[in-house]
Amino acid sequence: MRIAFRVDASTEIGTGHVMRCLVLAQVLAKLGCHVVFIVKMHQGHLNDYIMAQGFSVYGMSVDDDYLGQGYLAWLGSSQQDDAMQFVDLALKLALDVVVVDHYAIDRLWQRQVSQVLDVKLVIIDDLANRYHDCDVLLDQNLWPNPQLRYRQWLCRETMQLIGPKYALLRASFQQLRANAPDKQNKVIAFFGGTDPTGECLKLLRAAATFIDLPFKLVVVTGVVVHWI
Repeated sequence: MRIAFRVDASTEIGTGHVMRCLVLAQVLAKLGCHVVFIVKMHQGHLNDYIMAQGFSVYGMSVDDDYLGQGYLAWLGSSQQDDAMQFVDLALKLALDVVVVDHYAIDRLWQRQVSQVLDVKLVIIDDLANRYHDCDVLLDQNLWPNPQLRYRQWLCRETMQLIGPKYALLRASFQQLRANAPDKQNKVIAFFGGTDPTGECLKLLRAAATFIDLPFKLVVVTGVVVHWI
């Protein structure tokens, strides 16, 4: 089976979408699937990191003049243009499944792709704020009334995988359940994979003003840290 992930990382988007897709990609690769990533060439992309994990990466161009509102700005083009670029690449790859993890993509993109490609569409989402036309939707978060969360956003035929039992966790994190570290009197701080506003450094400077903190502070940094 040939599977492509349509996902982006950037200084604005962060790294989380790519990181959780890599978890799923590694499992699929172990099952014998051929997995590739199709991404926009945003500033702060993780293409080298993805390739270091053993996956091929195909880049799509960014329209520097594109002005989108909210999450739509993250795409770096209109959905129509993104879908056309994606299809041009996908036709050469003979794909069976496309996994999309992107807040700027909805059924407009999905329908345009489905009109050309005979593939199954899997969407990873956690916003529940737009329509999807897909075969499977995965939302790994804990929500009240999960069976109702996407009721107005999906077709009845869509398979919904909702809840923490579908969490995309690396094996090293899964093992922590069996060997949980001491969590008493400890605060863990993490400001995302890019931290463009330097929140990590702000926290460290604030903590340094205290002679002694009443707890152990553990700070986790992302791929890129800017020490200003």
